[in-house]
Amino acid sequence: MPEIEEILNKVEELREKLNKLAQNKNEKLTDPKIIAVSRELDVLLNTYHKLMTNKMIKFRSK
Repeated sequence: MPEIEEILNKVEELREKLNKLAQNKNEKLTDPKIIAVSRELDVLLNTYHKLMTNKMIKFRSK
């Protein structure tokens, strides 16, 4: 479970960072900085989803 907790912590950090960037009036949502953080967050969320799906599959097969 530590891996999942680490991912969730990083997701929260990136979510906050993305929100701060998006709230900056001088930044457009298409700004490369915003897109980079968004993509990094997407990768982490996909990783989390895969881990949780695998856990559910293992749990159901018991």
